[in-house]
Amino acid sequence: MDEDDPDFEKAANGESRVASYCESSAKTQPAEVNLLERRVLRVLLWAGFASLACTALTIIYLVFPGLSSRTSAQAPSGALEFVSPYIGLDIAIHHDTSPLPPIVNYPILLAQVNAAQPHEVLLDTHRWNSSFGMIYPADRTFKVAPGISTIAQFRAIDWGMERCTVNVVLPELSDMMDFMNFTVSGSTVDDPEAVMLEMWRVSSPQITQAIDPRTLSWQTRPQRKLLVGYWTLKSGMSMESEVFECASNSLHTFEFACVGSKCYLEFQQDPNDPRIGFYITQRQSKQ
Repeated sequence: MDEDDPDFEKAANGESRVASYCESSAKTQPAEVNLLERRVLRVLLWAGFASLACTALTIIYLVFPGLSSRTSAQAPSGALEFVSPYIGLDIAIHHDTSPLPPIVNYPILLAQVNAAQPHEVLLDTHRWNSSFGMIYPADRTFKVAPGISTIAQFRAIDWGMERCTVNVVLPELSDMMDFMNFTVSGSTVDDPEAVMLEMWRVSSPQITQAIDPRTLSWQTRPQRKLLVGYWTLKSGMSMESEVFECASNSLHTFEFACVGSKCYLEFQQDPNDPRIGFYITQRQSKQ
């Protein structure tokens, strides 16, 4: 092809442009690669720093376990608001309905306090190991004796079931072998099978924070406010208190104490067995 040919000139110009483009690409490519490498290196450095920080914190908590326990102890346990799932039902339009059956409500807390050990926390953490892991059963100890009281706390549930009574039922003597640790000793010589109990209300329904069993002792127990009454209990008996108001989500706390120097009652209360135990019965208050 002749150098004076216009096509030859166009081809030469195209080759020069391609060469110029390749040369500029060769110059800019290393710069872009270096920038990418620096970014990757920066990410790796930050990731390494975060990993080292987490490792250091883990070592600190393992070497000084007291730090974690103090931190958890300072946390406001149970201070969160218990939100009602029945918001607005009290102002909703509703019609008369047929009576609803009563609700049996078992305590959310059942724990002992001992006057002879005023600062001792008698935390019930009984458990047993099974083939598929540790089992923490739902049953709890009820025990009263001279100087030993049981604190029971209930939370009223459901809406429109706000007429409550405290109930107790004890098994027949023939059924005593079915229950763990069932022991009874009379309060008086006249009737060695009758146990006399005092039932005290120790908090008002305005108290919204549940008792922490990890800090409950004779020294820290709620103070007695009102003597609800005396109960004389025998095997095979059931008793019921007077009716009181129990608004939905309200807390009700009672202390059960012995009367007499020989008074003693102990058993394991299981929510799955209604033949024995202390509980609250809630009855319909709104229709």
